[in-house]
Amino acid sequence: MSTNQAFVWLASLALALQGCAATSGPRSVGTPAAVGPAADPLPTVRVVFRDGKVFAREGAREWPIAEVGRDQMLWAPDGQRFAYLKQNEAPATSRPTASAEPPISRGARVRTDAPVASRGAVASQDPPTFHIVIRNIRGDSVNEFPVYRPGRPTDLDWIDNNTLGYLAPPDETGDVYVLHSARTSEILRIHRGARFVWSPGRRQLAYVANPNQDQLVKVDDNVVWPRGAVERTPAKHPGKKRRKRRAPPPRKIEGELVWSPDGSGLAFLTLADNKPRLVVLLVVDNPGGDLSWPLPDTALLPGNHLFWGESKVVIGESMLKPRFAASWKRIR
Repeated sequence: MSTNQAFVWLASLALALQGCAATSGPRSVGTPAAVGPAADPLPTVRVVFRDGKVFAREGAREWPIAEVGRDQMLWAPDGQRFAYLKQNEAPATSRPTASAEPPISRGARVRTDAPVASRGAVASQDPPTFHIVIRNIRGDSVNEFPVYRPGRPTDLDWIDNNTLGYLAPPDETGDVYVLHSARTSEILRIHRGARFVWSPGRRQLAYVANPNQDQLVKVDDNVVWPRGAVERTPAKHPGKKRRKRRAPPPRKIEGELVWSPDGSGLAFLTLADNKPRLVVLLVVDNPGGDLSWPLPDTALLPGNHLFWGESKVVIGESMLKPRFAASWKRIR
């Protein structure tokens, strides 16, 4: 590390460190924090729940505002609108088969209760389509639009008061995380990769790109590790025979990506040449503070997770049950 950086870090690695203080982890895709309605923008109207149904109440008047229950309603941070998923079932279709039944396509479902159209025919159903519905606190429709792919998305949530994000159903191209404008329905971003995780405050989205090749870590649309790497598509040379060489094992990111509590840094485990390492990017957009430690193979045992505390990263069952710990100290 160059000494002409604005700051210098001392790093160390400890084995079986005990007595680490507990800290909360980052908010990740798949474990959204509960968001409830904030101050009522219409003081005379309030939302009530009764018998599993949702109503708006104004004085003595009451009316239903959504066809979903309380648990399916996702409130915007300002509490003025909520969103939910609505399923539209696709019609069943029949297709002929040969003497041996062909494999069912990914996402298709076999309907065992449907009548057989003819001998050797199989009734199948395409994945259902889902819409995102947005309503205000009175139950008035604000917007409705289909999700990016057929099938049920996961992890739908508000990113801010005008942006909704979700993990689209996978297809042969892999996983994608989609951001929509709640006001215009426009797709704002499509991030292709895996293991998506938001920084605290949902300011930046980290994920693993190139999941089937030499893997990269990206934040939003930028490669942050390895530093200087770019995302490439394998070149094709039709009609040209190339001499086959034994390729080294692909670079992999193991387990989850973990944000620092302040949302400025990332930590993760890598595996290159069958050797695990801990990588800590103290500031994702500044390579001057990157740290890395070699680890024994036992660091990748099932049950180990990554935890970022104050100036240290712990690998183990929890912050209180570490197997390995790495720490650093700013000296100027």
